[in-house]
Amino acid sequence: MNFSPNNDSPTKEISANRFLTRNSPLKRAHSGDEYFADRTTITTRAHTTSTHNHIHTTPNPNSNPNSNPNHNHTTHTATQNLTLDFEEQMELSDKTIHFYNRLSPYYDRGYRSYLSHTHDKFIEMLGDTHPEDRILDLSAGTGILAERLIQERKPFAHLTVNDPSLGMLNSAMTKLPSRSDLTYTQHKAEELPFHQGQFDIICSLNSFHYYTDQEAVLRNVSQLLSPGGRFLLLDWNLQGFFRIPNRIIKTFSPEYIDTKPVTYHEEMLPRHGFSIRHCETWTRRYWN
Repeated sequence: MNFSPNNDSPTKEISANRFLTRNSPLKRAHSGDEYFADRTTITTRAHTTSTHNHIHTTPNPNSNPNSNPNHNHTTHTATQNLTLDFEEQMELSDKTIHFYNRLSPYYDRGYRSYLSHTHDKFIEMLGDTHPEDRILDLSAGTGILAERLIQERKPFAHLTVNDPSLGMLNSAMTKLPSRSDLTYTQHKAEELPFHQGQFDIICSLNSFHYYTDQEAVLRNVSQLLSPGGRFLLLDWNLQGFFRIPNRIIKTFSPEYIDTKPVTYHEEMLPRHGFSIRHCETWTRRYWN
């Protein structure tokens, strides 16, 4: 599905998984959704089928900038967000961070197939970058995306590798080369201290379903993107067969998980000023 802005004023882009990344006067939003059970794979190493969705959006200048991307792995309903006060959100978020602090030494090996597949999709979605691009990897984990950008010689002016888990960040710093155009920050996606319009590309890969206040994250992304900037989102899609493994993961995993269907993102993104330009879903059989 493709949607165009209502007029020629600057728009924002959100991308997930495989969305085009080219600079333009518009802010384009890409959001991709995957029916993926990677958490199950890591904790139980079970094989399941999974489906993925991609949604390409551009900001809608006539809409209220409060919406969520169409993504099955990454969506919080407004009702759920309202039932969590700030202290509850932080407590749930801290549990996820603690889990990944412990998992960080084994993360790349435990999720090898899943990570390879989703990063391939994301790089394809990203497309070309430019030497002037300022990029934020919102939940960078062990720095795999940054590593791929460097390996594939994707040009950028600066890349901020952010993750709330110190263990994951330490793994990223060990993995990545020492470069003046790389910065490491440790912030939750709901509480980003960056400046308005500071980034040209913001990426969220395999993480949106962990955010305890997804609408707050979308507001942050909207504010932090420069005119013509893009937001790329790749995450789980709560549709079809994946509802079963998602429920199992939520029940037995210590992480906070709030997976949403693509339709949720289609409703929420426009509220935050985004117009969906493209949506894609796909299926993959194995997690690891």
